[in-house]
Amino acid sequence: MQAQAGVLNPPKRHTLIQVYNFDDLPLVTMNVARIGAQTPGMASEIAGKEKHYAVIGFGPMTWIWLTPDKPVPGGFRAFDETEIEG
Repeated sequence: MQAQAGVLNPPKRHTLIQVYNFDDLPLVTMNVARIGAQTPGMASEIAGKEKHYAVIGFGPMTWIWLTPDKPVPGGFRAFDETEIEG
């Protein structure tokens, strides 16, 4: 997997990547955003004083539902799916 410069570092030896797909995005968008907002705090609690990173990404449809009056941020490509063996 090639990281998108300035956005995501390449996966390390101990990496957890979770991808969620939702069937009814318009219905659950705000819950998805809330979970995304809570994830860095949860990662920090788990990591304690260890160095860690938390990256949350939303697809373009989520941005449209969250901010219908603003255009979707451009300039970034979609993250590639990856399989990490370990």
